[in-house]
Amino acid sequence: MNANPKDTKDYPEGVWTLPPVYRLKDIDREKYAAIGESDRFTLRFIKP
Repeated sequence: MNANPKDTKDYPEGVWTLPPVYRLKDIDREKYAAIGESDRFTLRFIKP
């Protein structure tokens, strides 16, 4: 559903290395911007 084939899941600061957080600041920022956001989880809300 949220598959991002560019997300290899092996970043130095975990998912926070990717946008929008960019924990590494300007270090390899273009590389991580090209990957895009992580696909690690989805929240699903169901109205009772």
